[in-house]
Amino acid sequence: MLAQPDERHDNSVMTYEIELKLRFAPDKTAALQQALDSRATRGGHSTLNNTYFDTEEGALSRQTCALRIRQKGETAFEQTLKTLGSSQGGLTVRHEWNWPLDQGQLDASLLASDEVLGHWPEGISADSLMPLFNTHFERQRWIWQLGQSEVEIVLDQGLVQAQGAEIPLCELELELLQGDPAVIWRMAEALCAEVPLWISDISKAERGYRLLGLGRDWQQPGDVFEVGVDFANLPDQLNNCFEWIKRALETLLWEAPPPTTQLAVGFAAHLLAFFTLARLEPSYRQCLPTVTLVNPSLALTSACLVRTEFAQQSPVVQCAVTDIAEWRDQPMLAQTLLKLGRWLWQLQTSTSTPLPQQGKMTFDRLLAQCQSDPEHRGAGLEQPQRLVEWMLLDDGLALTSRWHHDVRTSAAELLGLQLELTAIRHYTPTLNSEDWRQRCQQRDDRRLHLSSLLIQLSEQRPLV
Repeated sequence: MLAQPDERHDNSVMTYEIELKLRFAPDKTAALQQALDSRATRGGHSTLNNTYFDTEEGALSRQTCALRIRQKGETAFEQTLKTLGSSQGGLTVRHEWNWPLDQGQLDASLLASDEVLGHWPEGISADSLMPLFNTHFERQRWIWQLGQSEVEIVLDQGLVQAQGAEIPLCELELELLQGDPAVIWRMAEALCAEVPLWISDISKAERGYRLLGLGRDWQQPGDVFEVGVDFANLPDQLNNCFEWIKRALETLLWEAPPPTTQLAVGFAAHLLAFFTLARLEPSYRQCLPTVTLVNPSLALTSACLVRTEFAQQSPVVQCAVTDIAEWRDQPMLAQTLLKLGRWLWQLQTSTSTPLPQQGKMTFDRLLAQCQSDPEHRGAGLEQPQRLVEWMLLDDGLALTSRWHHDVRTSAAELLGLQLELTAIRHYTPTLNSEDWRQRCQQRDDRRLHLSSLLIQLSEQRPLV
């Protein structure tokens, strides 16, 4: 049980934190500071030491909560609780409580108010909380005003430390103090024109849990490949796709361990699904930002797949790692991601955005092509975009439909094989011929299986 609230503290009113977190390369720090100095008013500098508390098993983290004590000076401490929030295109809104402390010891009584208890995860006792890991970083602060809106910008550089291990920390946060949240997007895009700034979805706390081996397997609720296409909730499904894209992209670009094949292929699949869904709805297609993200993203997928296929010290992998670093340093690509995030945020928050009226998944169109033009069917199974359309297949039946499930599963497997072959062909043109032949045979067998399924599917449902 949590302790009774301490009435000495009268400043535990919940606030809503509205912020955008961005990640950048350490060697871009000077350029970023210069860009900020030319636009905003520089504030103070501080050294911040933070201790995060949780149960030994990380129960708070599993409920997407974070509890920390921050030391701001010699004798200044602050206890902070952050609970489950929401993200719209990357702009995060979550509940937050901040309490000043006299010393750097956790005060459980602050967690016992009715307001906090309304958001506190059930079954977690304050008696089971303990310090798990620390973050130490230098913070530089700016205030940027646009019209009646004011945004606090902080640049954090330092370390996340846990049980003798550590990883670097380098990020920029834009938090709305007052006014219109839309200005955050405008400011981020202006800065990104000079320094590549990538939307970040991995918090300082999550990095600490990963160091401890308590990082939870991330799952996006409502994944379109799991629940099917629902055009009545298309904005939410697009946002869920984007959450998958930006989180996978951050891992592919920045995390040191080689990514899994599943993550790299999933990134490509969700990116293609995002544009497939958005362009099916005419009212969205007209206002979707003009982007050049698909081809570079497929190239990034190739580089990441090569990292998983070959020994980490091989010249092939070193070449792929160099390509990933070059991709990370391109402002245009980071800006494109910000523009998509801003478009999604507007789609979800604007009361004037039209709801989807058309946009039924093109099941009959795909089947018609299979029936009338077998050659088209074969050619289509070479294209990642077409395979993703089959993965999104929605025939109006229950997702437990055997045909539906088999087609989606087979298309996903074929997409993975096709992307792997594309990656290997690009990076290793002299690959052992027998290895290459076996991989191609796997791809051809899976393609034949999918083609057979499509024929059976088209024969069992006559077209109107």
